[in-house]
Amino acid sequence: MFGWYSESIAREKQKVYIYKDKNDTTVLCTAISRTNECPYLEESVFGSDVISIGELKEYISTMEYDPRNVSY
Repeated sequence: MFGWYSESIAREKQKVYIYKDKNDTTVLCTAISRTNECPYLEESVFGSDVISIGELKEYISTMEYDPRNVSY
């Protein structure tokens, strides 16, 4: 299982999934796929900012995404 993150998806769905990757690092994902192929079309709004999180090991929880709490 492989994880993907898109800030556009997180903002639209207001939900992110928390997983542990194969190195036991806690990571945020907006999509999960069975293969290491991006689930979003590169030309789409969501595909324009997607990053690969890598191989996942364990689901932890789902978290509400609030863009007001994000600082850059």
